[in-house]
Formats: sequence, structure tokens, C-alpha cells
Amino acid sequence: MRYFPLTSLRSQAALLFFGASALYLLTASCSLDEWDSVQFALGVHDFDIAKHQPHPPGYPLYEFSGWVLSSLFGWSAQQSLTVCSALGGGLFVASWFGIFAQFVPRPAALSCGLAIAVTPVVWLTSTKVLTDAPAAGFFAMELLAGVCYARNPARRTLIAAALAGAAAAGFRPQNFAVASIPLVFCLISSRASRRQWLLGFAVFFFGCLTWFAPLMWMQAHSGPGEVNWLAYPQQLLTQWKWRLDKPGVYIGAGHWDWSYFSKRFDEHIRRGWFSLGLGIDGHRRHGKVVLALLITGWVAFLRRRTLPGSFWKMQAAWAPAYVLMIFVCLPGDQRYYLPIIPLLVATAVLGLSTLTPRFQFAPLALAGTLLVITAPLAMQAHREEAPPIRSIRYLQSRFAPDERGNVWLCFSSARRHAGWYAEGFGFSPGLSESHDFLVAARKSGQSVFCDDLAAGERAEWKGAKLTKVFAAQRSPVIYRKHAQSVLYEVRWP
Repeated sequence: MRYFPLTSLRSQAALLFFGASALYLLTASCSLDEWDSVQFALGVHDFDIAKHQPHPPGYPLYEFSGWVLSSLFGWSAQQSLTVCSALGGGLFVASWFGIFAQFVPRPAALSCGLAIAVTPVVWLTSTKVLTDAPAAGFFAMELLAGVCYARNPARRTLIAAALAGAAAAGFRPQNFAVASIPLVFCLISSRASRRQWLLGFAVFFFGCLTWFAPLMWMQAHSGPGEVNWLAYPQQLLTQWKWRLDKPGVYIGAGHWDWSYFSKRFDEHIRRGWFSLGLGIDGHRRHGKVVLALLITGWVAFLRRRTLPGSFWKMQAAWAPAYVLMIFVCLPGDQRYYLPIIPLLVATAVLGLSTLTPRFQFAPLALAGTLLVITAPLAMQAHREEAPPIRSIRYLQSRFAPDERGNVWLCFSSARRHAGWYAEGFGFSPGLSESHDFLVAARKSGQSVFCDDLAAGERAEWKGAKLTKVFAAQRSPVIYRKHAQSVLYEVRWP
């Protein structure tokens, strides 16, 4: 206590880091909720982007971290990656507390950190096998180091910012360009010399090279025959082409009219930021309270302007570019907007803290209401498996192990889940390759189940009758994708 008093910034940041990480670990999701989560788990011990374990761009630092933890402690792939996500969430909370502590009084910064920690998208994303929390955590660490360097240029701070940016890009390589922006900003703000520019970007690119070079080498040697050094670039190109005809993913695939843009704005901003990200849809009554407190806080913040212009200059350097990247190239899942959420929550907290003494409880009221919304949802995900997995559990309860070889699954959205959880069942590669699969099933009289009612409209399914036999759902605030699953039995007359 003599050397690390609880009143010091580092001690408080450490407490927030360990407290948030422990909270996320104790409420970790009990299943691999997302299609991507199964890919990550498969990639821990059999990393191959060509087999989508995981899909391009590969997320090398996340997979490497999971492999290290699994090798050292004997944990399963799911356990190892969950620890990575929880620690990333703790780093995210502690780093943003440190950022706000540079500009506002410490109690107000602590209120911001606590409110961020219990915000639905932060808490619930940090409990899942997904790369978003650790990537956002290292990006926030880069922002913190950049703020510190801009205020007091020091070589070690510049190196820390560059390495944190390289780590953020290693956890989510899609963020490579955005991860370089805070580094550029802090060098410009400090009027850095040419030598400092060279040092910062040398460290950043060398840090990126530590994960990029092994990735290139592994993929070049992954296929049979001669070494193909273009394998990884080709995989990236294939992944990019995948989105070009999907209006829900890539903005260029949609009709460029007012209806399409308004729908996309609603999906990304209203739902991704507010309804799901801030949990307003998590509980009808409490969601209204959160919305009222947020609006009150934002109005008060705009009137008092409690954050200086230097803070907003840095955010203006990276935030619009990041939002535009997500808006153009990805669906509106709330987890993608995780780095933006602190700007929404903390400004409301700071605005509420400027109210008259009668309303000094308002910042804690916002954090408390967010906690009341998020905690039950986190516990539900901790105790109850995701809907696609519950559909598989239904089939496992219906068919004994020695009967499952005669039950074939033709899944679409839950195909990866089926491959991980539904051991012993037969599988179709996918709906688009299901013709021969269904012909064989009809001839042999085997049972067939699918999870997509639209499959019955395909030509190869002509004459099939789809009967709903099981359905499961949960709040989309836990996670928008796979929030519901319906299981159909396929029969022919």
C-alpha cells in the first residue's frame, strides 16, 4: 500500500482491469455462441485459414493466445479463448478510465469506467469467444499511450502506443489502417521530430510483422505441392469477394436509394449503438430509464463541455474512419461498434455529473440501471446455451447415440455449431450442396432436419414438407446473431 496507494491512477486502473476481467470470467458464456466462435475454437489446435479455422484474415494473435493458454494450463480451446476475451474487456475498461482521467477529475473518470464496464455490449462481448474485446482493449491502450505522449513526449510512451496498435491489428487485422491513426495523431500533436516518426512507425510495422510474417509462411505451406506465397493474399481477396453481393453486409451491394440507406442507418446506428449496444431493448422499463438518463446527460454535456478540444481532436481522427468502415463493409452487429461505446456512455456520465447537487446520484443511477439490464442477460448466457446449440441438444435427447448415424442434418446458420456439438450425426456440406445429400437420404429413408424454412423453396427440395419440431430464442441484446433457432423435420410424401 505504501508504494501502490489506492488513490493512485495506476492502482485504480489495475483494480478496474482485474475487477472487470473477473466479472467477465465469472459470467462467461457457457457455449460457443457465434458461427465465428466455433471457427476460432477449431483454429486453436488446427489453424488453417483455407479451412476457415478461422476465416480470413485469420486473427493470429487471438488464436496464438488461445494456443499458449491451452498448452500451458491444459484448458480447452473455449476456455482459453474466453480468458483472452475477458482480459481484453478488462483492458478496454481500464484504458478508457485512464484516458478520461487525463481530462476530467478522478471521481468522474471512475464513474465513466464503471459505467463502461457494465454497458451491455462491453460486458456481453467480453464473455464470448470473439476477437472484438481484446482488439478494442489494445486499441484503447494505444489511445491512452497516444494521449500521454501528446502531453509529455517520451520514447517509452511512443513505443507503447506503437506496440499496442500492432497488437490491436493482430487481434483484428481488418483494423490495421484505423490502428495507425492514433499513432499519426500523437506524433503530429507533439510536433515530433523525423527520428521520432521513424521510431514510432518502425516499431508499429515491426510489431505487425511479428504476426503477419508467420501467417504468410503458414498459409504458403498449408496446401499440398509447391509453396504458394500468394495463398494468404488470395484468401483475403476471396473473403472480400464474398460480401460483394450481400446488401446486408456490403453497402455497395444494395440499391442506392433513400429506403436502403435509412434501413442501414437504422440497423447500424439505432440498433447497433442504442437498442442493442446500450441495452435499451434489454428491458422495457429500465431501457426507458437508461434512454432518459442518456439524453439528459448528453444535453448537460453539450451545455457544459466538460472535455477539452484536445480530447475531441484525437477522437475525430479515428472514430469517423472506424464508423465508416463498419457502416460500409459489415452488418450492424453491436460488437463491431465496441470502440465507439465509451464516447456515448462517458459523455452522458460526465454531463450528469455537472447537474446540481440534488442530482449528484445521476451518474451512479445510469451505471446502476445498465447493471440491472446487463446482469440478468449475462447470467442467462452463462447458464443457458445459445439457441442453435439448444436445437442440437433437442436432437441429442430425441435420438440415442447408436441412432444418430441415421439422422442427417442439413443446417444453414448453425452448420458450424452442428459440426462442433452434434457428434455422431450425419451432415450436409451446406444448402447449396444438398441435392445429392437429399437424394441419398430419401432413398435410404433416413431422418433429415434443417434450420432454414426457406430451404423448402429450393428446387432440390421439391415435394418436401418441413414441420417445425423445436424453437429456441433469447434476447438479441445478448447477441443479435443466432438470437433464435427453429428446427424443422424434413419429410417427403
